[in-house]
Amino acid sequence: MHKYLYQQTGGMIGSLSHLVRAAAISAILDGSESITRRQLHAIHVDHASESAYRTSA
Repeated sequence: MHKYLYQQTGGMIGSLSHLVRAAAISAILDGSESITRRQLHAIHVDHASESAYRTSA
């Protein structure tokens, strides 16, 4: 998923860290214990990253 993660975060390491951490917490809480693209897409990252993602998509 490296290309998706790069697009989703705009290449910003802080945004990537936030995204992966939030997805991991969500996976633990819902019992799936796996991170999926659908789950990642549902998590809101910072404004700059979301703007970069909308521009590239």
